[in-house]
Amino acid sequence: MAVAFDRVNYIDSDPTWELRWVYAHPYARGQGLIDPHWPVFEERYGRFGVQSPVSRAGKAMLDRLGWKPPYRDVPADAGGARAG
Repeated sequence: MAVAFDRVNYIDSDPTWELRWVYAHPYARGQGLIDPHWPVFEERYGRFGVQSPVSRAGKAMLDRLGWKPPYRDVPADAGGARAG
């Protein structure tokens, strides 16, 4: 499994972290490999966004892990991309 985070700067807000992508080999998918790492991501990156688009499988993973977008004006099904 591999993941990438990036620091993003929006004009109207403080810099924040964003999950850019997650990759798991096709044979390893659906086994919850990211689950034990998720608390570490939350501790290290705080309340981070998720880059859109998010696949159906990605959305299911985020829902299972209890991820919420860091911005109140972005619906959970829109990933972490900032509205506007």
